[in-house]
Amino acid sequence: AIRRIDPIRLVFSAAEELNKASNRTVSVTIWNGHAPLVIKWLDSTSPVAVNIRLGLELSPFFSVSGRIFLASLPHERREEILEQFFQHPPALPRHGGRALEREQFRQHLLQVRNDNLCCFYGDYLPDLNVAGSAIYDIN
Repeated sequence: AIRRIDPIRLVFSAAEELNKASNRTVSVTIWNGHAPLVIKWLDSTSPVAVNIRLGLELSPFFSVSGRIFLASLPHERREEILEQFFQHPPALPRHGGRALEREQFRQHLLQVRNDNLCCFYGDYLPDLNVAGSAIYDIN
C-alpha cells in the first residue's frame, strides 16, 4: 500500500487547493542536492511579474525556498554550503531590509528552522512579499 502513495501528487493537490482557497501565487520546490528546484507554479488571478518557471533552480541564499531547505539540512552539510558561498559571495543575502553577514545569516537560518517559516517583505523586489514553509506531513 505504501508504494501506491505518490508524495509529489499529494503535494501538487495540496498546492492547488491552497492556490484556489487563498488566490495567492503558490509554488512547490524540491531540493536537488544543492539548490531548490521549482516543480510547480500556480498563479493567482493577479499574476506576479517574476522570472520563475518550471525547472528553474533557485538560489539557496536569495530565495525563501532555499533558506527553508538550508535551515533543514544536517548541520555539517549546511555549514559546507555556507562556507563555499561566503568565501566569495556575489552579494550578501538580505532580510528585513538589511544585508546579512555569515553569522547573521546563520542565526536567521536557525530562526527559519525554529519557526518553519521564512518571509521576505520587499527584500529583493519592491512590493513583493513571499512566505514559505516546509511541509513534512500534508495530513
